[in-house]
Amino acid sequence: MTLAGTVATGPDLLRLVAVPVFAWTCLLYTSLM
Repeated sequence: MTLAGTVATGPDLLRLVAVPVFAWTCLLYTSLM
C-alpha cells in the first residue's frame, strides 16, 4: 500500500479500526471495574 493510498483511506480505515477497539475497550473496562 502506497503512502498516498494510506493518506487517502486514512480516515475511513481509522474509523473502521477505532470503532471496534473503542467498543472492546469500553466492554473490558466496564467488566473489570
